[in-house]
Amino acid sequence: MRLSLGARILIAFAVVALVGVATIGVLIDRDVRGAELEQTAARLGFQVAMTGQVTASALARGDGNVQEPIRDLGAAAKTHLSILAPNGDVVADSDRDTVAPGASEADAPEVVDALRLGRGRAIRGAPDGERLWVAEEVRRDGRLVAIARASVPTTVVATRVSAVRERLALGSCVALLVAMASALLLAIGIVRPVRDLAVAARRLGAGELDVRSGFARGDELGDLGRVLDDMAENLQQLASRFDERNRDLRVVLDSVDQGLITVDVDGGISAERSALVDAWFDHPLPGRALWDLFPGISPSARHSFANGWSQLLEDVLPVDIVLDQLPSRIEAGAMTYELHYLPIGEDPATRHVLVVITDATPRVASERTEAVQRDLLRIIERALRDKEGVVDFLRDADSLVARSIRAESSAHDVQRHIHTLKGNCGLQGIQSIVALCHDLETKLALGERLPTAEERELLNERWSELRRSVDVLLGRSVDGLTVTHAEYVETLQAAVVGAPTAEIASQLASWATTPVATSFERLAEHARALATKLGKEIEISADAAGAHLHGGRWGHFWGALVHAVRNSVDHGLELPEARVALGKPSAGSLTMLAHLDGAHFVIELQDDGRGIDWARVAMRLRERGLPAETTDDLVEGLFTDGLTTCATVSDLSGRGVGMSALRDAVRDLGGVVELRASPESGTTIRCVFPAACASVTPAWVLERELARQSATPQPPAQAAGKSGARWRAIAA
Repeated sequence: MRLSLGARILIAFAVVALVGVATIGVLIDRDVRGAELEQTAARLGFQVAMTGQVTASALARGDGNVQEPIRDLGAAAKTHLSILAPNGDVVADSDRDTVAPGASEADAPEVVDALRLGRGRAIRGAPDGERLWVAEEVRRDGRLVAIARASVPTTVVATRVSAVRERLALGSCVALLVAMASALLLAIGIVRPVRDLAVAARRLGAGELDVRSGFARGDELGDLGRVLDDMAENLQQLASRFDERNRDLRVVLDSVDQGLITVDVDGGISAERSALVDAWFDHPLPGRALWDLFPGISPSARHSFANGWSQLLEDVLPVDIVLDQLPSRIEAGAMTYELHYLPIGEDPATRHVLVVITDATPRVASERTEAVQRDLLRIIERALRDKEGVVDFLRDADSLVARSIRAESSAHDVQRHIHTLKGNCGLQGIQSIVALCHDLETKLALGERLPTAEERELLNERWSELRRSVDVLLGRSVDGLTVTHAEYVETLQAAVVGAPTAEIASQLASWATTPVATSFERLAEHARALATKLGKEIEISADAAGAHLHGGRWGHFWGALVHAVRNSVDHGLELPEARVALGKPSAGSLTMLAHLDGAHFVIELQDDGRGIDWARVAMRLRERGLPAETTDDLVEGLFTDGLTTCATVSDLSGRGVGMSALRDAVRDLGGVVELRASPESGTTIRCVFPAACASVTPAWVLERELARQSATPQPPAQAAGKSGARWRAIAA
């Protein structure tokens, strides 16, 4: 229960007064009883002395008949008087009519003391008859003639003490009432100004800096009031200076090109922020979640925000680590913002975070433009060295983009197309599209979904922008043919000498093919760059046996084969120190072969790495509820969409769609994929096709060219017959 200061003062005064009165009463009561005993004893002593003087002469003469005078004196004094002989025998007694012979009081304490000291006093008797006795020697001419004695009941003393106590109690009550009245007046004199000071202090604490106590007293309360007034005045001056500095700081903050805002541990924004925050986000209300400021924020970013702020509140991990995990870049519609976080305060319950928001849209656009320009320079550089390769890449990439943004495609198909597009663009060094595809892959993998309309539009827009720039720089000639001077002379000579039309047509059709060796070199270049990035050493050998293939027909296959090359370098080949520890050369080996094998055309990719971790493949298959008992189950599972042995996803691998993309590309050409792997011999991937798939006849080429020019989809051409089929530099 809360007591006021006045009540406390009254209670304190009452307690002190009661204790004081009680203490004084006890002391006075004790002194009063003693004083009353002394006074009664003195009176009895006087009476004894008078009795002795009255009876001394008679006793000195030997006249023992003093009974009558003693009785009269006792009645007059209302006191018990007695005369004792020196030997203690009772001579006379005021309370007796006669004294029996031989009655002795020699053993009485007061008598003993009187004989020894000349005077004695004692209180004795039964509890209900206790008396005060006083005895004194009676001498005559220096001779002890008797002992005079007097006594009264102690009730006489008690009666007188009770009367004094009554008067003392009455005085104590009067004193207590006076003390309480004084305490009340004192409490009023103290409590009222203290209450006024409390009200003034409360108003001052509430922000009323112009409040004053108005005290003019000359005591300590007056000093306290003046201190409060001085404090209010100082606070008013400080607030004025603080407001000035706030205005100056506000001008500075509003002049910078960054948005500043504080966020509490629940993720709610405060009312204190720079002007840019209001301008960018339309004056958001205090308490709104930080991540709700950004329209169109991705679910993963929203989850990162909410999870990070909950960890701040739990205060388990260090603050810096938690803040580093929060999104540093947010894409909100057409805007891109970068965020930097600074903790404010040590107490987790009151900690705030200063969020510095930067509009990175112009810089990101500039970086994107620069990235596109760098990509264009790489394409031009490659076109100067390998025009056919660039043509094949662009044609296949056009197809992959078209299939990726097709609404009716399945989620797994889209992921394969995007993954293949990323790999092919990485092979050509087009990093802007690689980054876009990687980001899109991550979003699709998290939700296992199809791209949204905005995501499809963004991919198509970025690729179309790059494609238009390529066409402007290189012209539509990228769709033309590259013919060596020797091939031109050979065909011209055949026409001049009148060679058969079929032979001339076969030579012309061969111009639409691309050497397999050129495709191998592109893959080798990519493998070397990837090995350097991973800190691995690699030796590459290739034997295309002089084979040529039609770029338009085989472009998708070469793009898909990039996944196998990447897997060999990334997963298959060990680091140099690991290879040496296994007794292998420090440099890994990668071999690419193309050859005829009877009625089949085979393209092989071999490495001498660690092989395939079949136990992990089996574990992944069982996790997905797929069969993993036989070797065929494991091989089949390796080509399953989404299956990967990687623990983490990187920009190189870990999606589990590369091998399925390769098998689909091989199947589109009527072939099959064969796979052998062991820790001792590494991994071999054989892509086996019908030999007719590699044949190029004039009729087939003409049909393809007419179909492409008319932009009318045509069914795949059937394998050409034996007549007119022409292998370029493939040994029979």
